[in-house]
Amino acid sequence: YEKALIGIINANEKFTVSKGLILLKVILKAFLIVFMLSIDKGAVTLVFVELIITLLLTIFSLIYVFNVLKIKARYHGVDKKLLISSSTFMFALLFQNIVVQINNSVDKVLLGVMLGTVAVSVYSVGMVIVVSYNMIANAIGSVYLPHITKKIISGASGYEVTDLVIRPGRFNFMICGLITVVFGLHGKDFLLLWVGNQYKDSYYVALILMISYLIPHMQ
Repeated sequence: YEKALIGIINANEKFTVSKGLILLKVILKAFLIVFMLSIDKGAVTLVFVELIITLLLTIFSLIYVFNVLKIKARYHGVDKKLLISSSTFMFALLFQNIVVQINNSVDKVLLGVMLGTVAVSVYSVGMVIVVSYNMIANAIGSVYLPHITKKIISGASGYEVTDLVIRPGRFNFMICGLITVVFGLHGKDFLLLWVGNQYKDSYYVALILMISYLIPHMQ
């Protein structure tokens, strides 16, 4: 539901609001997770923090969409032909979401079972950096999406669409490459100042994952 609201805001080209909400979520999540870890709270508390942040930002998005953008939801019945034709795509998305959820959870579960809560905490701090890194990369491509959609609807040629798709990849490579290099040089000192020496191994977790994500962000 949160992504649907962000999509409506992006469709109206209010990128400052949508990206601001996403950035605010990342910042709040990062600080609250580190705070909870510093007072020895468990994984359940971290999930609760994620839930509260998501609920608050979803409520704000609802207010913005309905009161500021004046978007009205209308029910016109079910289009059976459209439902049948899109059923294959919907099942594919459902399967993808299931796989993504399993993939995003299996690493923390395995670490908790095999190495304990300390390893999960170190890994979680590294993932905070990686999530912020991915959010920056995805923000560039998502800004281009409404413009690309309009071009396709207006009958743009394949060459024009391809050029528009390549452009975000170039920006992503330059920006993400620079972030990766800077973090590789100074990330250990940054984490030492931010969360302390007990999470020093989070540097290697974050750096390895950032390098692995660099090529996919170019595409």
